[in-house]
Amino acid sequence: MQDIVVVEGLTFAYEGMARPVLQNVSFRVARGEAVLILGPSGCGKSTLLLTLNGIVPQRLPGTFSGRVTVDGLDTREHDVPQVAEKVGLVFQDPEAQFCTLYVEDEVAFGLENLCTPRPVMQERVAWALRQVGLLEKAHARLDHLSGGEKQKVVLAATLAMDPPVLALDTPTANLDPASAREFWYLLARLKEELGKTLIIVEQQVDELMPLVDRVVLLDGGGQVIDVASPRELTRRYPVRRLTQMGIWVPQIWEALADTKVVNQGALPITVEEAAAEVIRALNTHAPPPVTQPPRPTSPPILTVQGLSYTYSRGKAPALTDVHLTLPRGTFCAIVGTNGAGKTTLAKCLTKILPPPPNTVFLDGHDIHHLPLTEVTRRVGYVFQNPEHQFVTDTVFDELAFGLRVRGVPEPDVKARVDAMLEKMRLVSRADAHPFSLSQGEKRRLSVATALIVEPDILILDEPTLGQDRDTALALMDEMRRLHAAGRTVIFITHDMRLVAEYAHMVVLMHQGRVLFQGAVEALFLDPRRLAQASLIVPPLVELAHRVRARRPDWPLLTSTRAWRSVLEAF
Repeated sequence: MQDIVVVEGLTFAYEGMARPVLQNVSFRVARGEAVLILGPSGCGKSTLLLTLNGIVPQRLPGTFSGRVTVDGLDTREHDVPQVAEKVGLVFQDPEAQFCTLYVEDEVAFGLENLCTPRPVMQERVAWALRQVGLLEKAHARLDHLSGGEKQKVVLAATLAMDPPVLALDTPTANLDPASAREFWYLLARLKEELGKTLIIVEQQVDELMPLVDRVVLLDGGGQVIDVASPRELTRRYPVRRLTQMGIWVPQIWEALADTKVVNQGALPITVEEAAAEVIRALNTHAPPPVTQPPRPTSPPILTVQGLSYTYSRGKAPALTDVHLTLPRGTFCAIVGTNGAGKTTLAKCLTKILPPPPNTVFLDGHDIHHLPLTEVTRRVGYVFQNPEHQFVTDTVFDELAFGLRVRGVPEPDVKARVDAMLEKMRLVSRADAHPFSLSQGEKRRLSVATALIVEPDILILDEPTLGQDRDTALALMDEMRRLHAAGRTVIFITHDMRLVAEYAHMVVLMHQGRVLFQGAVEALFLDPRRLAQASLIVPPLVELAHRVRARRPDWPLLTSTRAWRSVLEAF
């Protein structure tokens, strides 16, 4: 099959950086192939995508050697707009790509620059918006959309251009689980029916892996370790080695690797294959008893009574008659589709958006009447967009800021900041400006600024977005430590894996209302409510359901630790 993308000996260092972010990278992509680029945060995955249409080094200068060609075009010798007709690039941050104010105009922008006839343009814009489920918002303002909806607009604008190659940098990062699954189905159809070539950087690999033909594996230094099919990858590398490198792998690999359930050789790629392996093993093994210790109940620390919130007159309410009780010391996940009101609720809980009187209570006190300084002292908040909370000129000062305003002595400030820099793998970036960090580094810094002051309540909006496995789990384990120390931890997420692995309580929101609040296991046993909110269970919960359909005595195992505990007992 003909190669459409050829990368030969690519080495690149950004201007002013001594160490190359990519080193001697070589691989080929056949026309119509789907290739996944895997590697730890900071290994150059996003930079590699930028070389495919010439943004690196034409727009982002640096020291470049080697060669990158796409459909016969050398990306250094042809203008970026010319190469962009061959490669549609979807950035990690959707707002970085916006050029207009309205959805329809944004999707049409590239076509207008190509002088596409208006009837053809209108047809392709409508088709692209229909693919991502946003046709009804064609005339909406971009700044009125949720984060996930903005990402869908970028996807639609790329699809409308109809390039032969789609290069996607964590395209589902801001999408709810059901929308992410639909998007991968869409890509699979574009690949099979239209012959699109896909080059993807992604950390949510469970749904994606069956679509992938080959994986390009990078190490932390930006070098290619291997290029192999997903099945061959599991034969060549123990899952433990991949995870130790900070690489996200499918949950079923983590749960089943090195157990007697899986035959020698490749691990299963799909949940269906994994269920067949478990059921086969159950023909000769009885599952051990599994008991869930009861979780103690505590008095509420946050109470919401009849909260409604509308951003501006004439607009639909973002929240409608929300009632909610969050116990002290809970580890709670807030989930729901894009635009369900999750972030609006969190901002009302922190008084970033002042709630109406007699609707939100902190330890029995009406937040509406509490001084903002008192609320921020007790409730820490991490924004979905890290850049929205940076206030200083260096990473060190950003971490020190909250401690200094609280009057912490400078020697203690330095000690705590140094410890946090080490924990968040930001030591080498201590003197850098926060806005110069990579997206993953910005996220780690934003979480660290909240963790370092250790408030009574910590609310985090998508805390693991853009992180490699090691850093994401380190963040969640740090929240687990805070929770064990008596803190109340609330996190908003689209990642149902994190809900299953960490949360004790879950709040499900839909169209500005609370559909469910209670134990995580209870929600996973309520398919009707999940479907109503367009959510899907994480892979290991789906695996448990599939096994239970054949063996009702099999327990509802939701986390990797629970699965391994049972499987290792065989």
